[in-house]
Amino acid sequence: MWLHEYKRKHFIPGHGGPKAITMTQNEFNLDRQEKSKAQSGRDFKKAISWILDNLKKQSLIRNWGEVGSLAKTGYSYKNEHCPHFYVDTIDEKTIIIFGSNTFRQDRRKISYYDMEGVLQSPEFADSLVSSLFVIGENEQSFINFRNRVKNKEQYCPFENILLVEELDSFFLEYERGIILQKQDIQESFEAVSAEELNFDEFCSDVATEDPGRYEKIGYRYEKFLTGILNIPDLLTEFKKNGQSGSPEFDRIASFITRQLKIDSSEIDRLVATDSVPLLSNGGKAKTDIICSVHIRDTKKEVTFSVKNSTASQVSCHERRASDFMEILGLPETHRLGEYFSKFQEYGSWEGMVSNSYNYTKQDFHISYEPHRRKLAEWVLKGQWEPEGNLKYGFQVAQNIFMRRKRESGEELICQTWDSHIDKLMAIPLDKTWDVFSWTYPSDHRGDRIQLKLNLRFFD
Repeated sequence: MWLHEYKRKHFIPGHGGPKAITMTQNEFNLDRQEKSKAQSGRDFKKAISWILDNLKKQSLIRNWGEVGSLAKTGYSYKNEHCPHFYVDTIDEKTIIIFGSNTFRQDRRKISYYDMEGVLQSPEFADSLVSSLFVIGENEQSFINFRNRVKNKEQYCPFENILLVEELDSFFLEYERGIILQKQDIQESFEAVSAEELNFDEFCSDVATEDPGRYEKIGYRYEKFLTGILNIPDLLTEFKKNGQSGSPEFDRIASFITRQLKIDSSEIDRLVATDSVPLLSNGGKAKTDIICSVHIRDTKKEVTFSVKNSTASQVSCHERRASDFMEILGLPETHRLGEYFSKFQEYGSWEGMVSNSYNYTKQDFHISYEPHRRKLAEWVLKGQWEPEGNLKYGFQVAQNIFMRRKRESGEELICQTWDSHIDKLMAIPLDKTWDVFSWTYPSDHRGDRIQLKLNLRFFD
């Protein structure tokens, strides 16, 4: 309602009153103009509030609100930096939003100063995954500014620059990523008893204290991994004895030394985080954990996608058929593009072939074979994502860490995605439909394609 009313008032050309004639009228119109600006600002904030409120009602974010003032790091005065909105995400991360009804250079610089204060604040150091600079009116000066930032010609401390009417699409991609991750976690744990979910004391309270444990266990495992990687004593013990007492730490640390071709004694410290910036379109990056390896005066980043499951497959990707074709560089008339479009329309192989005699598994494999590796690299690593969506190299997951819980114990695998994909590609297509299971999101049949990865614990 507020967004619709806001657009009606502010995005329709020709809206406004008559020009002033006399000094008195000028003074009156100036006062009215200032009141109008104030009202525009209030309506603009209500438009953003309306979007965030609806996200919370749908349980797609945990909370949102207006941010209190922040002190500048190192100073006691508390009212130095004033962000507009915060969003607490489902996976316990933070998105900061600054907004302005119109784009003005002086106002932009104020927002820059405040955003830089947020970036320096310890309060957000371990949780910030995105920052949005939102403008109400689409003016040419704004378009030029956004293009310069996109082309890296102009500095901007914000992760994303959006019009208020683009917030919907940003949070739609965010929503799809959250729903996909929830589904992945629920599928992985729904058949397991509460006792089996307690992979260590870190999660021992989940079964009794958290009725929504399916959507928390996965996040907690990532937090558990970052937690142990940040314990200096475990690194010290690993460097001394070759093992730390934590199977996960040992597996990851050993992998890092092999990948970087270093001895463990050369590592000064490890700094890990699971706060990975969102893609520019609002989607989640494939990287779940970034581990910074400090060696003397250098720092090397190692990125991991994390899979923690008892199931044979996990949901791993969801996009529109047009996105698949764009990534693979296929024209609309390409035969494989037809398969993507028809699969999206009917939601299954059976539904597709029952509505047409022109599609066969053999024909699909002939069209798909030259493109399957590139698709796997996009689906699993995030490689080949459009440049406008990727802002940092570490958003691409170079490695995979998998944990599988079985009655006989747990199995841990840590390897590069490239080596894992090599083994997936070695599986002949004639023995399967694909290394991925193709389906559709339960609430988006006919609109998107969802892929599930059949988990294989290769040596």
